[in-house]
Amino acid sequence: YDWRLFQWCRDADVTSVLHVMPELVDDERVRATRPDVLWNPTAYRASHLPTASVVPVPVALDRHPDPVTFDVGDTLRVLHVAGHRAAHDRNGTNTLLRALRDVRERVEVTITTQDRRLPAASALGRHVSLRVVRPDVDAPYWNLYRGHHVLALPRRYGGLSLPVQEAAAAGLAI
Repeated sequence: YDWRLFQWCRDADVTSVLHVMPELVDDERVRATRPDVLWNPTAYRASHLPTASVVPVPVALDRHPDPVTFDVGDTLRVLHVAGHRAAHDRNGTNTLLRALRDVRERVEVTITTQDRRLPAASALGRHVSLRVVRPDVDAPYWNLYRGHHVLALPRRYGGLSLPVQEAAAAGLAI
């Protein structure tokens, strides 16, 4: 987290790589510090960067099942991945539970979590069916996304999220 790193790399004749989050990158700082290589996980905002190579997040696309199609009249099936409580409400679980109070259509929500201290889902909208499950750690991880239409993950902090990448690979709307 020290921008002098890039000068130190040049002084030591070592190539530097900066993996950027395009929505958070400080364009002027990147131009001033001149890392040798910029990696961008998406083409989004690539034109704002001096030189950036798009390096996708490694997701095994062939492991994911065909996406579940959603037809009008279907009950929307939403997945939320909570994980362990890390930095406050990192994956937005509390935010999601508050938003579910206002749902006016039928929706089935599955929260997959490793945390037994998940907040109680009280006062949800009457159209919401909520299921909280602990993942089977021995099952193939790609099964987590099977049978869902949407991944709801209102993350509070930037950074790459593997569940978002995997859900997209499985054909879920994010």
